[in-house]
Amino acid sequence: MKAFTGSRTVNLSYDPVANVQLTDAENYTGRGVFGSYKATEVDNVNILVTDTKLVCLQSEVTDSPLMNDVINGLRVISVGSDPADATWVLQLRGA
Repeated sequence: MKAFTGSRTVNLSYDPVANVQLTDAENYTGRGVFGSYKATEVDNVNILVTDTKLVCLQSEVTDSPLMNDVINGLRVISVGSDPADATWVLQLRGA
């Protein structure tokens, strides 16, 4: 188990005078197991050999991960869970 920090950019509002989208970062933490994909899972289209698989208990994560979040410097490509909704299975790729 390794601790991780996730973050996402959230749009707050649009300032029409300055023509700027105001944003903020939301952070969350958790613990999980970082690993690699099996050779039979890698297709070099959807899953690259350099992708990382993160499996973590949902009760250990302070917010639900979403696609395009950044976890420990890696971008979340896909988010899945087991049938019992006990674990998150995340595909991570270099940001």
